Amino acid sequence: MRISGFLIILIAVIAINNCIAQSSGEKDLTGKTDIKEVNSNFPWFSEGYNLYQPDTTIIKPLSDKGSKLSFIVFGGTWCGDTQRELPKFYKITDEANIKKEKITLYLLNHDKKSPEKLEKKYKIHSIPTFIILINGKEAGRIVESPQNTLEKDLLEILN
Repeated sequence: MRISGFLIILIAVIAINNCIAQSSGEKDLTGKTDIKEVNSNFPWFSEGYNLYQPDTTIIKPLSDKGSKLSFIVFGGTWCGDTQRELPKFYKITDEANIKKEKITLYLLNHDKKSPEKLEKKYKIHSIPTFIILINGKEAGRIVESPQNTLEKDLLEILN
């Protein structure tokens, strides 16, 4: 009897805690946004950014090609893969001195849709999706997670 009473209290506490977390939790962003908006609203971004140490031997070749590069990035603030890869991507591009203006970020909702509906135009089925453009033409994509590391996969696309 004591165990069942304890279980009922434990379940009630967990349920209340979940309700509080949902009502006071982070609001998902959708649509075209700036990385500053993500950084100021989601602690996972700065944590991942600060922890990631890109391969410095790859940064120089990326930097050398930076003037020809631009990126279209699709992600979701609710998505674990985006939370893991987006901070790494921005750390890599920052260290390669690629200007933020060369990165267009679209955030999708849980249904992988955005107000701009560009997910259809770019055939986005999984996120994050990093579309790499060279002189405005698509050169390749990294979808969900890299095969090696993000910076190695970027360099492979550029070579």
